[in-house]
Amino acid sequence: MNKAKWLKIEIECTHKKIVDLVRLAQFNERVGYGFDLSFRDGKKVGLRFIEKIASVEVITDPYGVSTSVETTRYSSIQFQLYVFSAGDTTRYFMEVNSPPRSLRTLVAALANTAPGVTVSEVDIPVLDVFAVLRRSSITARLTRIKASQLKLTEDSVAKVDVVSTKNAAADLKRFFPSNDVTVDKIRVDRPFGSLAHAVELTRTGLISVDAAYTETASQFVLDLLTKHYQETSKEEW
Repeated sequence: MNKAKWLKIEIECTHKKIVDLVRLAQFNERVGYGFDLSFRDGKKVGLRFIEKIASVEVITDPYGVSTSVETTRYSSIQFQLYVFSAGDTTRYFMEVNSPPRSLRTLVAALANTAPGVTVSEVDIPVLDVFAVLRRSSITARLTRIKASQLKLTEDSVAKVDVVSTKNAAADLKRFFPSNDVTVDKIRVDRPFGSLAHAVELTRTGLISVDAAYTETASQFVLDLLTKHYQETSKEEW
C-alpha cells in the first residue's frame, strides 16, 4: 500500500513569495540540501526535498590497520502544499508521499527557506470519514477500528483493536455503549468502488491505500480536511 502523511503548515508570506523562495533554494552540494520545484499554480505547489548524507566508516583489516571510508548518498522526499487560506500569511495542507520515520530535516529546511514556518499535526474525525464514504459507495465496509481512552474504571482506561467483517464501529459501541472513545485509526474496505481495495487512515493524518487509488484517496483527504477546518475557528488551526 502507498502511504502519505498529512500536516498543517503556516508560512508568514504570500503564496507567490513561497514559490519564489523554494525556486531559489535549489539543491546545492555545498549546503547539502535543497528543493526541486516540479509543479506550481495558484493553489498548489509540488516539491521534492533532496538531502545529501555523508558518513564515515572505519574498516580494520586482519592486521589491525584501520582505514576510513567516506560514503555519500542522497535521499529525497516528495511532497505537495495545498493552499487552504492565502494572504500575507499562507496556510497549507502538506501531503508527504512515502514519509520517512522523521520529517525533522524537511521541516528545518523549510524553516531556513521561508519566514515564520509553523508545522503541526492535522486532527481528522476518522469516524466521519466512513460516514462520507458510505454515502458515496454502497460497497464501503468499516472492517477495523483502533480506539483508545476506553474507560474501564475510575482508575483505568483501555485500548482496543476491533476487526469486523461488517461494521467495526457498531461492534465497538455494542461492548462500550457509554464510553467517550478516541478513535485513532480505521480501515475501510472498498471505499471507492466494488473492486477489491482498502484504505487505512489515522486521526493524525497517516493514510495507506492501494496504489491504484492513490490519487483518488489524496483528493478525498484534501476535500475532507478543507471542509473540516472551514467549520472550525481560526484558533483551532
